[in-house]
Amino acid sequence: MALGFLTAKMLRAEVTGGIDLESGILLTGERITIGTGPGDDLRLGAQNVVAGHLTLQRARGGGQWEYFTSDRGHTAVSKGNPRTGPVRPGLSFVLGGETRIDILSVPAPADMQKADATGTGTAVPLTVALPLMGAMLVAFALYIGTLSGGTVGSGGLRTTPWFEGTSGVEAALGTCLASGLSPEAQALGSAATKGQPDALFRAYLAAENAAPGRRSELKADLASQVLGLIADAHLLLRENKALEASRSLRRLEYVLPVGNGDCPILSAARLDLAILELWGGQN
Repeated sequence: MALGFLTAKMLRAEVTGGIDLESGILLTGERITIGTGPGDDLRLGAQNVVAGHLTLQRARGGGQWEYFTSDRGHTAVSKGNPRTGPVRPGLSFVLGGETRIDILSVPAPADMQKADATGTGTAVPLTVALPLMGAMLVAFALYIGTLSGGTVGSGGLRTTPWFEGTSGVEAALGTCLASGLSPEAQALGSAATKGQPDALFRAYLAAENAAPGRRSELKADLASQVLGLIADAHLLLRENKALEASRSLRRLEYVLPVGNGDCPILSAARLDLAILELWGGQN
């Protein structure tokens, strides 16, 4: 006997409300951006939507998708954290108060690669499927138990290796710096006063032509600033101040203003602050 529950399905983000009605995009590749910017994969025309308003990104391991919302535009999420979380069928977003986007599960086109499908369509023998389903249920129960266990620790956070010093932050910071300023940050001007949280980031970029010899010094200072915010978050978490810890990580968005550009530090921090906000709401 076989079980054919692993049918080939894909996720699709479809506009179901607003002037861009019926526009949509299949979730393929590693990252999808939705907004009004020229570089967005699904470009919208609504006035209250910003560039890079919503990012859908494949998580490590290549399976589950996650969403990230821009702090430069208003976003309402039907269920879950307003900033970041897992992407599932039935989830909906309202961008700028008028553009609704629904996440749908649709049949995968025949020419799509296997990696982009949420199921393989393969018939699984019942003797294999039942133990597999049992293991998944046990793992899910353990996960739920961890979330509801009261006092939290930082061992499971993505930023922990940088806080504990088991992984250097320099390589990740280099990737963030290579992304440059986000379009929104560029529109704010290029002045880099000491009072601005992104002063070191902007100074590093400006030094490429004006003072290349200072770049290593500026990068070291920026790494110290990033590590300081990460350390503050973890120390606050040890005091069971999860919400305060999440606010410390959120400041990294302003220290590294790359928007939805490739930045491992921001990706890790966004996931961590979602977990911290969930823990903080339970305590």
